[in-house]
Amino acid sequence: MTLPNKNPRGTRIFGDEAKKTTRRIKLLGEIDELVSSLSIVRSHGNPRLDCTIRRIQALLLAMGAHIADPKGRHSTKLKESDFTELKRFSNTLEQSLPPLKHFIHPGKPATAASLHLCRSIARRVERSTIDLDTEEPVSPVILHVANELSDCFFHLARSEAWQSGSEDEIWKYAGPLKNGELDDLYSG
Repeated sequence: MTLPNKNPRGTRIFGDEAKKTTRRIKLLGEIDELVSSLSIVRSHGNPRLDCTIRRIQALLLAMGAHIADPKGRHSTKLKESDFTELKRFSNTLEQSLPPLKHFIHPGKPATAASLHLCRSIARRVERSTIDLDTEEPVSPVILHVANELSDCFFHLARSEAWQSGSEDEIWKYAGPLKNGELDDLYSG
């Protein structure tokens, strides 16, 4: 087998060499993971949710384009209005739900569970965006959008659960695991 004449540890962004281990490249991978995970939400076949998620995917792709090219060699830019609308939508969802006073278990239906997974990935995107900002300045709009995404997915997940007839499953500490407890639960 002949190996390709290519460096597997590097990549190119807008013609510039970049190591795959840099903060920027890691963040781009995490944004890509979130965009791909959102496609699972879309695959559940809810037309209303599909349009909303596709628009958020487009927002994330614009965010990735800006992260990939901070020199602005393209015309894709996130604007303050992108954050404002995302925040407004998230707040509207939250206000439509019963107030939350406890931690909840991510759960049913599958759409809500998928959105909870996206929420946790969005939190990683947010941490990585802040981490990149410690090395080089990141647009304040991107920082705010990254911060709001996990809240938005949390509220969407709760909304989908409530609309399907599922209520929030409140987390309660069940104490330490007993010997054989998981076996008993699994075998029913």
